[in-house]
Amino acid sequence: MAADAKFLFRRGEVYYFRKKIPAALRAHFGTDEVRKSLGTRDVLEAQRLARLEAQRLEEEFARLREAERAARGVKPLPPDAAAEGAMRALFERWNARAKRPRTTVYDFAKATSRFVSLHPGLAVEAIEPRHIEAMRDAMVAEGLSAGTVKKQLGAIAAMLQLAVEDGLIARNPARGITVEGARPGRRPRVEFTPEELLAIFASPVYAQGERPVAGAGAAAYWLPLLALYTGARQGEIGVLRVEDVREAEGVKYLDMLTEHTRKGEPERRPVPIHPDLIRLGFLQFVEMQRRAGEQRLFPELRPDNKGKPTGNWSKWFARYLRGAVGIRDRRKTFDSFRHTFAEACREAGVEVAVFEALVGRRTRRSRQEMPLAVLAAAVNRLRFRLGEPREG
Repeated sequence: MAADAKFLFRRGEVYYFRKKIPAALRAHFGTDEVRKSLGTRDVLEAQRLARLEAQRLEEEFARLREAERAARGVKPLPPDAAAEGAMRALFERWNARAKRPRTTVYDFAKATSRFVSLHPGLAVEAIEPRHIEAMRDAMVAEGLSAGTVKKQLGAIAAMLQLAVEDGLIARNPARGITVEGARPGRRPRVEFTPEELLAIFASPVYAQGERPVAGAGAAAYWLPLLALYTGARQGEIGVLRVEDVREAEGVKYLDMLTEHTRKGEPERRPVPIHPDLIRLGFLQFVEMQRRAGEQRLFPELRPDNKGKPTGNWSKWFARYLRGAVGIRDRRKTFDSFRHTFAEACREAGVEVAVFEALVGRRTRRSRQEMPLAVLAAAVNRLRFRLGEPREG
């Protein structure tokens, strides 16, 4: 089929022309589609007229975009942008347009760098679908997950859409690019075995008192233990404050900020402190931080370039787990403590509603507040074999 045939349709014996109007220009035309009779029954003549009409409309669209861009004060990309990659200039334009979350800016910057490294010096108006496909194929070849590939392509597509809206290009070359052939997402996380727990808590941090700088000092010792005995996520533990360690109704507990909520709004939940944590000196550690005037329980944690408090620490723990501990199963990560906690709750007969309240899952079962005494009774039933780690 000829390329111009997509603009044709027939009403009775006569051919008509139709073409979608870009969203940014529809207010000018007062409609979302141009339709007009070509006044001919001959298909070849209709195709010729359709080509001319499509060309005329594209030129009109370009004039209107230029006029709108001038009225809005939109500046063209710097003439020397191609020297370092026009996508970088487009990224700066996108970033300056609105205040955006730090993680979003990081992801878009990473996608920009990836694109520029593949296509250095490529002008924005010269970008074609094949360039986007090349970026996709390169990421697939690296073994990145389908989710990561889609996110990176989505960032490029969003910036190119801004170029369309600003009249810098006529159409978005990233539109319609699909992700095929990428490997599946993350491997499922699984709990630690009893033998692996013994290995973790017999490693240098626990047996020899090591406090690696990359492990953020005391965080290297307490984060794994707190994750094991609370089922909390790494980020939830990393942001704990000294004042979050509380006592009520005779129960010492952590006032935990839930990281992921259904409505995206901050929620807090009480998680009783297991007797094993108290025996290992957790409350003494908290008191030491309080006397030192610290507000954060783990002030040595330094955010990564995405602003995630435990981002750098997470990388250290992954290396420590594979190296010092010797657990090389890639399914075993820090998240495995949460799965180990869940398995321990099942073995101890903890009711599902109580478990969900402890780990911050809001469902119909755990919607109502659970009494601290009920939560504490459940936590105190949990048993883990850790060997004999030194006190923290």
